Amino acid sequence: TGWWISTTFATTTTPICSALFMLEPKASNQIENEVVLAKQEAALQWCANASHHAATHGGKPWRYLLIPHDAIAENHTLVGLAARFGG
Repeated sequence: TGWWISTTFATTTTPICSALFMLEPKASNQIENEVVLAKQEAALQWCANASHHAATHGGKPWRYLLIPHDAIAENHTLVGLAARFGG
């Protein structure tokens, strides 16, 4: 068990978190920016489409997290970030 993370995507093999994640860290002062919010809407739609496809093919659902940069720290887990910023 464990997790894998790249610049934008993360997945985990732990039972508590059986999903694929699209992670978007942003400067905390840009979270309400019009362009960031438009990209968030597009990402949420992409995750919904990808989750639907995955469900029909036995895959994991996708979740999108828009995370303020100052909320990311070594002692924060993906599960904790998902609980705080997963909507």
